[in-house]
Amino acid sequence: MKMFPLSVILLTRDESQNIGACLDHLTWADEIILVDSFSTDGTIAAAQAARADIRVFQNKFEDFGQQRNWPLHHTNPKHPWILFVDADERINADCAAAIRQTVSNPGNRVGFFLCYRNIFLGRWIKHCTHFPSWQLRLLKQGFVRFQKEGHGQREVTDGQTGYIKTPFDHLDLSKGVSEWITKHNRYSSQEIDLLLRLQSEPLRLGDLFGNPIERRRCMKRLAARLGGSPLLWFIYVYIISGGFLDGRAGWVYCQLRMTQQIHVKAKLAEAKFLQSSKSHAASAVEFHDQIAGDWEAKYAKVSFIGRERTLKECLNGAQLTGQRWLDAGCGTGRLSRYLASRGCTVTGVDASAEMIRIASNGHSKAVQFQQIADIETMDIEPASFDGVLCISVLEYLADPSAALARFASGLRPGGLLIVSVPNRLSLVRRALSTSFHACGWPAYFQFSRNEYRAAEFASLLKTHHLQVEKNLYLGGPLPQSLQKSAVLGSLIMFVARKSA
Repeated sequence: MKMFPLSVILLTRDESQNIGACLDHLTWADEIILVDSFSTDGTIAAAQAARADIRVFQNKFEDFGQQRNWPLHHTNPKHPWILFVDADERINADCAAAIRQTVSNPGNRVGFFLCYRNIFLGRWIKHCTHFPSWQLRLLKQGFVRFQKEGHGQREVTDGQTGYIKTPFDHLDLSKGVSEWITKHNRYSSQEIDLLLRLQSEPLRLGDLFGNPIERRRCMKRLAARLGGSPLLWFIYVYIISGGFLDGRAGWVYCQLRMTQQIHVKAKLAEAKFLQSSKSHAASAVEFHDQIAGDWEAKYAKVSFIGRERTLKECLNGAQLTGQRWLDAGCGTGRLSRYLASRGCTVTGVDASAEMIRIASNGHSKAVQFQQIADIETMDIEPASFDGVLCISVLEYLADPSAALARFASGLRPGGLLIVSVPNRLSLVRRALSTSFHACGWPAYFQFSRNEYRAAEFASLLKTHHLQVEKNLYLGGPLPQSLQKSAVLGSLIMFVARKSA
């Protein structure tokens, strides 16, 4: 057989069961270049057994964009036209003929998009795979490069492109369903950055009337913004797009793809939550920096008087002399100095630089203040404190349980944790929340994210081996006697002891 002047680049990683059949469909191509990502299953040996003149290279896989660019610059392809093929793809006779005809007469085009037939359970899944789906696979050396996009790649061309409408075959599940699930779980993680970027890009709705690639990219931008339910996706693909016409194979395939959509949606929600948490935490710290100068004056108000009075009530009669305490979220150090006056050595920490600056002015030798990044991840030496104080801090945290775990670790057996959290049942807190949403007061509500019932928080403490000895209600603008009510007090202060 006369070989056709074309260089084929095969990208592989652990494809020993696919590589032979793939090469059997490329016997007409003059040059085969294998770029392997350090396979461990005998892929290279299987490729050399199937085709003796194959040229083999190895390159560590970073992403599909980089992996396609690497052989263009490092393998010195023999022919000006290059075809990229994956091991689970088969260039059938009709597609091969169309490629040869195109390369023989490319006109002024520097690259060509190919489409593929997805084969699953021995059947072409035509309707539920949005056929035809286009990828630039045939290119002229020096005129095309690739960049990473999601789990795949996107082409950048220096010239006009065209389309080859005769499809090749893609055996999407050639290694079985288990491997497909593992692979697409990895792909769904890689899609998150792409979705976040697509949501921030201009829609450019005019692209809906452009060429197939422009339309597809515009649809991706729309889909990223609209989000949508995996169930609605299934209904669209299986019913509206006619996936049911693909028989049992289409039914199973659509379920697999819907599962992937669920994974993407869950991971995107997680990414946005983490992104929001970082932004929220930074904003809360900035807010406390801004109000630090007025913080001490707040202790003249009814709600803050209640904090100090309730703390003293919790510690009434306790022998604190010589103990070491941590004041987590110390603010300007008011309560840290109270503990020091009771004979404690105190470490006061806060994420607000301005709070720490004010606290550090003129404090006693028994109190040391330091700024930290955040309480959830702060370093606490195990069993190093006799007590931990954490007043009105957990409500701002993304993960209060993580902070409690660190407090519990830092306490010595029998040590005390005194902590306050917002009272979910408080009518006063409900009124304050309504006021904030109506007129923006009190401003700190924009950063408050956690509140609890007494039994709920006691249960959380118990999971960290902290046994509640008592809890007291306090807080709000009402007189002290009314603050002590479970339905009025806006805060609950807990005294819990670490199990011995």
